Amino acid sequence: MSSPLAEKELQELLTKLLEEPECEFIEFKKSDKSAFGEYLSALSNGACLRNEDFGYLVFGVNDKNKKIIGTNISEGDLNRATIKAKLEPKIDYSTHQLYHKHQKVILVRIARAQGRPTYHNGQAYARIGEDKTSLKNLTENQIRRIYNSAIDWSAEIALQASIADLDGRAIKLARK
Repeated sequence: MSSPLAEKELQELLTKLLEEPECEFIEFKKSDKSAFGEYLSALSNGACLRNEDFGYLVFGVNDKNKKIIGTNISEGDLNRATIKAKLEPKIDYSTHQLYHKHQKVILVRIARAQGRPTYHNGQAYARIGEDKTSLKNLTENQIRRIYNSAIDWSAEIALQASIADLDGRAIKLARK
C-alpha cells in the first residue's frame, strides 16, 4: 500500500486537482460509484500514458463546474474485497475522506499501470481526454507504451553506482 497522506497533504492535493481539467488521469464524480472498478482501470492506465505516478478519482465534485457538492459514499464502499478481486494485475489504490468547506469528499489515489494494462473484470479501460473507453480504442502506439512502462530496476541501481562499486578485476578485463 502507498503511504497514507496527512490531512494537510490531502487538502493541498484536492486544491491542486480542482485547478486541473479532467483528463486521462483525473476524474471528478458527484456520487455515482457504479463504474468504480472501470475507473480504477481507466485512470491507472491513463496515468501510465501521461507518465504520472497516480491517477485520481474524486467523489463529491461536480465535474462541469468543479463545485464541491459533497458525497454520501463512504471509504468502505470503495474498499470492498469484491472490487479488489476483479482488478488484474493487483494495483495499489488508497481512499481518503476529507472535508472541504463542510462537504465530505472522497479522494481515491490510484497507482499507475506498470508493464501491462490494468483490467477490471477482464476488461481494460482507458481515458481519451475526459471520456472513459475500452483500451481497444487506443492507438497501437499508446497500448505499446503501457506494455513498455515497466520499471527498469537495473537502471535505478546503475544511477546510484559509482566507480568504487566496480570490481578491479572486471575493469582490467574490460580494458583488455
